[in-house]
Amino acid sequence: MTRAEALPFPKMSERVGLTQAQEAAIGALAAGKSLAGAATVAGVTPRTVYRWRTQDDTFISALRSARDAAFASTLDELRRVSGVAVSTCEALMKARNRPEVRLRAAATIMPLALKANEAVCVEERLRAIEERLAR
Repeated sequence: MTRAEALPFPKMSERVGLTQAQEAAIGALAAGKSLAGAATVAGVTPRTVYRWRTQDDTFISALRSARDAAFASTLDELRRVSGVAVSTCEALMKARNRPEVRLRAAATIMPLALKANEAVCVEERLRAIEERLAR
């Protein structure tokens, strides 16, 4: 079982109008399977999954929710291990390694730090805009 297949997706069967086959297809698609792979898991044809994915509003909404849950789970994992990654780079920069190893560690961490700072700034600006619009 892959990590993506083990992700906890919300049960969709409680939503009115979704069959067990649709639920299976949603789980497979959200886990990254192809349309054909999802069809195999669901026991239907790829054409049926395609039709659900493009024409069935309940299916489309449930698939979006499942994909959002999968992405949120991945982000949580990245947050969990990011401290270890930073500590590893820091240790490589501080250790008596060859200069090229220390440079590579620094070159790895700096763009990530800049990108994280940029994301925080964008989030703050967006929040300020939303607050102004809400008034």
